[in-house]
Amino acid sequence: MRRDVYGTMGRDGLPVKEKVLLGLALVTLVPIRVVLTTTVLVLTTTVLVLYYLICRICTLFKVPNHDEQEQEDYAHMGGWRRAVIVQCGRALSRVMLVVFGFYWISETHRISSDSDPKPAAQGKDGAEEKEPERAGAIISNHVSYLDILYHMSNSFPSFAAKTSLFGVG
Repeated sequence: MRRDVYGTMGRDGLPVKEKVLLGLALVTLVPIRVVLTTTVLVLTTTVLVLYYLICRICTLFKVPNHDEQEQEDYAHMGGWRRAVIVQCGRALSRVMLVVFGFYWISETHRISSDSDPKPAAQGKDGAEEKEPERAGAIISNHVSYLDILYHMSNSFPSFAAKTSLFGVG
């Protein structure tokens, strides 16, 4: 049988010191947590509604693609509309990460030692030219829902999913 501050298996009465500390926590910490939780919910909702409105305004008077698809497709939109959606999406994703407490996220990049980087091409004037940015893929194991926000704030990729998931959500 266990005997400690809380008595036999925690079933005896609490000492006065513990009661005072629990009462103090109830009076101070619980209201603070309620206020912080409410604030986070309000901020998150505000950011989501703001981004929804930005996307709706940018796709206003724009006809989506319906080529053999069940869902509207704005993926091939370009110009200022795409730039606004991408930049606002990146910024607001970062704001949501800060709201959730992720102020700094360190990144590591791993380059395979087998790959031999190509030397930069030289232009007519002898200066090195950069290779154009190539398309890539981000494969995430979804440790949590926050990794989607991270990828959106970092590179704003297009997401791929199987057709059966279009109606989910």
